Amino acid sequence: MAKKNFTISTVVTAPSPATTGTSLVVASGDGALFAVNEPAIVFPVNNQPLVANAEIVMVTNVATDTLTITRTQESTSARTIVVGDIIIQGITAKDWNDLITAVAGKITAFADPNADRIVFWDDSAGAFAALTASTGLTLSGTTLTVRSASTTQTGIVELATTAETETGIDTARAVTPDGLHDMATLAGAAWMLDEDNMASDSATKVASQQSIKAYVDARGLDGWIPVSNIYPFSFTLGSTSGVQSFIDWDDTMDLCSYLQKGMKITWTQNSVQKYAYIIRVEADAGLSYTETTLVGDLVLNTTTYPVTNIKFSMLESPFGFPTRFSYTPTIGGFSANPNMITTFSIIGRTCIVSAASTTNGTSNATTYTMTLPVAAATITNFTWRGYALVVNNNVALDGNWSITSGSATLNFFDAPLSGFTNSGNKSANAVIVYEI
Repeated sequence: MAKKNFTISTVVTAPSPATTGTSLVVASGDGALFAVNEPAIVFPVNNQPLVANAEIVMVTNVATDTLTITRTQESTSARTIVVGDIIIQGITAKDWNDLITAVAGKITAFADPNADRIVFWDDSAGAFAALTASTGLTLSGTTLTVRSASTTQTGIVELATTAETETGIDTARAVTPDGLHDMATLAGAAWMLDEDNMASDSATKVASQQSIKAYVDARGLDGWIPVSNIYPFSFTLGSTSGVQSFIDWDDTMDLCSYLQKGMKITWTQNSVQKYAYIIRVEADAGLSYTETTLVGDLVLNTTTYPVTNIKFSMLESPFGFPTRFSYTPTIGGFSANPNMITTFSIIGRTCIVSAASTTNGTSNATTYTMTLPVAAATITNFTWRGYALVVNNNVALDGNWSITSGSATLNFFDAPLSGFTNSGNKSANAVIVYEI
């Protein structure tokens, strides 16, 4: 049923015949007021609807302002419906009786529970019943109370503020995504560490931005690791030879476990930043100091010029490190040496020497030797060889070079392992690669 409010009109065209006809027309525009399948009462104008003058009909269809009706409903008598009669839709006895029947079928009596209860509809039983409060709920009079939640029980919970979320010690309030989003500090978080040296080495906790930055800065984004990160070491100069410096580290532990051949080192001395390769690391018998040999920039007298800002690097090209170093080799086999440009670089344990003659020298021997910046590695029965462009007695030829195991001297040859003339001009140009 779909009833409508304020449904009242007048008959402008009566049924035909008046006592049995099944359609009538109401005032223009009033047809929309009437609901289909709802009863209507027809009675004379200027009268109250009574048993003697009124008829209940059922509206079965509405077409504009024409109503199709079923006559003599709810035991009423047929009326002679005339133009001007009143027709209304409202509550009739049948409506009330139908409602009582429907409700009566749903409400069943139940025993007094002798306690405060909420009445609810039990659909599985098809009846009303008393609701018993479950665990966590308390019903007293008209008050329903929900218990507080905890780590061991369900219940109502208060949401934490951003400040409470940041503090991280409240055990009763719940954290929200918004509270986590708005956090300005993790100082109260047990899973966050703020250690500049990452000493805990935790696999389960996160580091603060500041500690990560401090850790990275200490190791140098420029590729250098300050020696102070390992131990507050310093060194003193023992002696120098060519481009090599022999130094002693005043450590009380074995620095050999940190330093390796091929590592790069930088230090400040006399307000100048210096660079070198480490080519030897050796501990003395008592482990009271570590001996190292550097090749590159020479170390100045450490008493006169104290050493500061010592850093190490294992990278190929740490910031500021020279692409190559120049050195002046000792040349043999000449009465007048050629002018040469010689440089070297070290990658890991490989030394690369570039030797270029700008002028020829005057030969006085069949040999042509040149000292190296770093001695070759000692490998039994091993020799390094390569191509060289040489001049012998004013003739340019394809020659070669050779370095034997453990040697600090290179030999040039006129042809494969052939000697030069002991007079006339001679020189050599080569890129020399060997292991140190």
